Amino acid sequence: MITGVVGESAIRTAYAEVARLAGEHRGEVLVEAMAPGGVELIVAAHRGGIVPALVVGLGGVWTELLDDVAIVPLPAGAGRIERAIDELRGAPVLRGARGRAAVDVPAAAALAQKVGEVLMERGLQAVECNPVLVAETGAVAVDAAIQGGADA
Repeated sequence: MITGVVGESAIRTAYAEVARLAGEHRGEVLVEAMAPGGVELIVAAHRGGIVPALVVGLGGVWTELLDDVAIVPLPAGAGRIERAIDELRGAPVLRGARGRAAVDVPAAAALAQKVGEVLMERGLQAVECNPVLVAETGAVAVDAAIQGGADA
């Protein structure tokens, strides 16, 4: 994996090296834009309880360490999800604590709403996005796992 490559010449050089290695191992090359930095969230929707629910909390390693998530029954709108995010113990990290810039919580809530909608509309058992990177403007799911359902 090569990251942080900037400029056409550097991109061509990095691609040539990765393509050579991939060819030696019958692999393929996948090129993606770097995700912006930001605060990591976990956004997951599941049908494992009495009602379908959305789980939102600080993501990455913080998910296991802090045990700080909001659980929102589905369906849920972005406003309701944003209010749940604001109830997290880690919410000050998102809202600009200790001199850090605030991140785009409304964008994170809108992304979480879509995750819940996909679960419900597609009849899935689970959708987990971890991490979701939330920057000063925007939120992007960097990784996702989906578990299909009987009618998916």
